[in-house]
Order: sequence, then structure tokens, then C-alpha cells
Amino acid sequence: MRSYAAEAMVSPGEEHYPGQKAAQAFLDNLQGRHEIAETEPSLYCHTEISGDGFKVFRLTSLVPKAGFDVHIAKMAE
Repeated sequence: MRSYAAEAMVSPGEEHYPGQKAAQAFLDNLQGRHEIAETEPSLYCHTEISGDGFKVFRLTSLVPKAGFDVHIAKMAE
């Protein structure tokens, strides 16, 4: 998370600083219009979700009895 914040601080673009509620709403919305998933059975599932103005990358563990998200990254496009 720190690397994304640091990149946002030094990247050129418009000056816009959303409030905490707007930032949380952006992160909570993972519903897109296109989804691609690649799975290695019993190990992981890598999902790429494209939505209106954003892209999500999600890595989910498929290890038996340990199904959880290992990493989620969401970026505005």
C-alpha cells in the first residue's frame, strides 16, 4: 500500500484528494464489467476485473481449508 501512495504523490496528474469515505467506497466496489480468472487447482486463483475507470487484480488462495484473498490491488485508469 505504501508504494501505491508514494506513486500517487509523485505522479503527474490532476490534484484530487478524496476524503476517507470516497476512498473506502472506491476500494469496496470490486464489481466490474469484465472478469478473467486463471486457476492453478488447489493452489491459487488469479482474477483480473475491469470496470468503468478501474482495474482490480485479486490473488486468492485455494489451499484446502485456507481459502482467502492473499492480495487485492485496485487502480484507477
